Amino acid sequence: MVKYYFSQESKLTVKTLLSTKKIKNRILFMCYVSTSINFDFTKQKAAILFFERFKIIIKKHQSHNCMRKNVYIISLITFLAFLGCNKSNNQDKIIEIEKEFSFQPSQGLNESGSIVGLVAQTLKKQDCGGATIDITSRIDGNNISVKVNGLVYPSVCGTQPQFATNNIQFLNIPKGTYNLKISLKDAIVNDGYLTVTDNKFSVSMNKLYGIEVSQNEIMRIQKGLIWGYVNYEQNQQSKYIKFEERLKKFASIQTDIPKGDYGYFVINDQANINVKATIEPKGSTKHLLYYLNSTNTELKNLVDEFRDPAFEIKFFTSDGKVF
Repeated sequence: MVKYYFSQESKLTVKTLLSTKKIKNRILFMCYVSTSINFDFTKQKAAILFFERFKIIIKKHQSHNCMRKNVYIISLITFLAFLGCNKSNNQDKIIEIEKEFSFQPSQGLNESGSIVGLVAQTLKKQDCGGATIDITSRIDGNNISVKVNGLVYPSVCGTQPQFATNNIQFLNIPKGTYNLKISLKDAIVNDGYLTVTDNKFSVSMNKLYGIEVSQNEIMRIQKGLIWGYVNYEQNQQSKYIKFEERLKKFASIQTDIPKGDYGYFVINDQANINVKATIEPKGSTKHLLYYLNSTNTELKNLVDEFRDPAFEIKFFTSDGKVF
């Protein structure tokens, strides 16, 4: 069995397979990648029988010129492509491309607004904590290419197994639909589309060899939005009321924002916000979403004034600031 691995346990890659002199494995791999046709047991036996007879023919003509041998090879490729590829009783004929990475759209935030991106993550935790995914990307007109080169391990591994990740951002790309190519080294290529609109970023792939798309779209954060949480002990309820009264003097509460995943928070079917953050409950936790009518400085000053060990506050802004 031949599998495509990027991890440290890698034994034989598809790239190695394609460079091998064993024409049988090369043909089977080309057939596997180029078609998804399933064939029944009768066709499977016919293919195996054809292949065994093919080997005999090649032996008989080893002394003849290369042209005649090529004719038989082309005939075999045509026959296998017609039948499709599947598993046989011989394990060395099985070609599997194991899924190792997941991709999903993401967004970064800066003074210019939201930035479209892609988050990549290994599907399995790596024993060496702190590993990252080596990725190169390129934008050429309406074409975006993303290439996974492998995993990068730190000189000193973390003690806890972790998923390896990478967050790629595509700066200053306008609205539109882009041809997206995600490749694993130079051996596997997946084609699809990245669509950028005013309201969201979305990814759709035509095929998924070695990868999966864990989430197809992410909603776009509009300029001026602020969100966060207040986590406080039960005896701090009156303080929370005062904080919210002060906040409403320069920010307006948002209730009509479209539902969906915004990366940093989620709006559910009931129009409630859930901020993505690790929070250790103190007693009561409020998740908040507002539109800022003033400056970041006024928001920061308010947060600094009310924050204390019994009254935890954290706010985020659409231009990437955290208070």
